[in-house]
Amino acid sequence: MTEQSPSDRLNRASNEIFEATSFLNGTNAAYIEQMYAAWIANPTAVDQGWQDYFSQVGDQGLDQTHTWGRTYWGGAGFCLLADVELRKQTRNRFGLQQALRAVLAAGGNISKNWDILPTLQTADKATGTHVLTTLYKSMADKPVSIDFNSLWQQLGVASINGAVAYNPKAPLAAIREAIFTPIA
Repeated sequence: MTEQSPSDRLNRASNEIFEATSFLNGTNAAYIEQMYAAWIANPTAVDQGWQDYFSQVGDQGLDQTHTWGRTYWGGAGFCLLADVELRKQTRNRFGLQQALRAVLAAGGNISKNWDILPTLQTADKATGTHVLTTLYKSMADKPVSIDFNSLWQQLGVASINGAVAYNPKAPLAAIREAIFTPIA
């Protein structure tokens, strides 16, 4: 028997979870997402059955929820929030890319396994902030609902007739422009 790669094992485990919880797909997804969002905002806002269900399988933060969705979307949300907040606090002098370059310059790369807090502390030191460690601590062990609609509006990003439109007068338009500007 051939040994499975970690990716194959993950895919098999994901499929087994899907099969065991298949009622969560299709037409039920939008309803369940609404229930879950209500539970995140206020656990008592949903029926006790949903409270029990979400507390057992729901989001328990970046470090405690080991699903591909939490890893991917949670990480993407963390990075976007971090980049925006770094740019706010440094008046656009630093963003996430500069913070990550500082980690690389300090020796943090794929050849060494750094723990997350020293990695984020190195990045924060380079930007003169505590953005990454503070944000990480707020998201590590509990679910955080990101209001993307509000964030897109503040950044001046909108969908108009299926096309992306940018508002140069939005409160965070300069931050959005800086995020898209290549760094030399």
